[in-house]
Amino acid sequence: MNKLYNSIDPIVIDDELLKLVIDDGKESKDSKEKTKPLSQQLGELTTLQLPYKRIRRIDNLSGLNKLTKLQLDNNDIETIENLDHLVHLTWIDLSFNKIKKIEGLNQLKKLTDISLHSNQITTLEGMDDLQELTLLSVGANKIASLDNILYLRRFKNLSALNLAKNPVAELPDYKMFVVARLSNLRYLDYRLLDETTVRGAREQYQEDLQVIQAKEKEADEKEDAKRTKIARLSLLRGANLQDFDTFFEDLISEDAEYMKVAPLRALNDVLSEYKERFQEATNNFVVHMLEHHDLRIQERGQFDLVCQKVQKLNDDKALALFDEFGAKKKKVFKELKGEKLARSEAIAKLEELKTSTSLFYDQLMDQETNIVEQIEEFIREFETRLSELTGHALEIIRG
Repeated sequence: MNKLYNSIDPIVIDDELLKLVIDDGKESKDSKEKTKPLSQQLGELTTLQLPYKRIRRIDNLSGLNKLTKLQLDNNDIETIENLDHLVHLTWIDLSFNKIKKIEGLNQLKKLTDISLHSNQITTLEGMDDLQELTLLSVGANKIASLDNILYLRRFKNLSALNLAKNPVAELPDYKMFVVARLSNLRYLDYRLLDETTVRGAREQYQEDLQVIQAKEKEADEKEDAKRTKIARLSLLRGANLQDFDTFFEDLISEDAEYMKVAPLRALNDVLSEYKERFQEATNNFVVHMLEHHDLRIQERGQFDLVCQKVQKLNDDKALALFDEFGAKKKKVFKELKGEKLARSEAIAKLEELKTSTSLFYDQLMDQETNIVEQIEEFIREFETRLSELTGHALEIIRG
């Protein structure tokens, strides 16, 4: 193992390296634990420490699906990659490597603690979805712009930040700028922030903060509107109504006569009133059709639920018949094996079992016929109800 670790050549993360690391921590483990297959041991691992191994590339970590802590500091890693499957990671240490860009982390939504100290990073990015982040260490990198601080405002739980030994930390008023913009920050560059500093920073940058907050509010409102639009489009698409939100525009764009009169100012009021009435009628139609769509979904859900209940009831009855027949068969075989019966008595018992088998078959067939008849009846009722809903919908369409 020492030969492997002391080599001047780059090391790759492979089964041999992982096995050595696992074996290092097994001195107190019992023999049963040590004899488990490597794949099983990897699947149970929650912490993996690989510092000072001259690792150049993050790879071959498949199977470590329970990993919560990953330590890869003091290596030669240049790119953050191949980590998407480690969705349970809460802590990762990639300090003292050669990383130039923060990437490959967005799928790790449980991350709370990230250390990228002493790398070659110039921009804070690539962490948009890590809303659980509470500690970020990016000291001793190449971050020079205060704009990077604004990126960190999205992390509402961020309480500890290290930017020491970056060019940005040498800028005048760096500390007050950071403290003012990150309202939940408690530690900056390894130092606890006192209330006087926090209050002074917010007073100093009050006007700037108001502008920032207004822009963020506007951006949030746009994002909410976008999500609402996507949700409505999905709803309309599910009911085959996806074109109705733009029905009027689509209609007039193909109407050559409308395009001729549209520029005439004298007709603006008439056309505006027509468009308003048209869209009102369309909106009412969509509301009614969505109600019918909901009713269809409810009917289908009730139909599926009833069928499942009937199936479960009949399955339970069939299993009870199996148990009853199995008990009879077991009893007969036990009697035939354990007692010295006359030939005629043995034949009689076998005939009795044969009769029970025939009866068991008939009972199962009756159960099958019964469930088919019940489901056919439910299908007829379901189709009748759907026909009624369809008829009502057609009336609305004609209207």
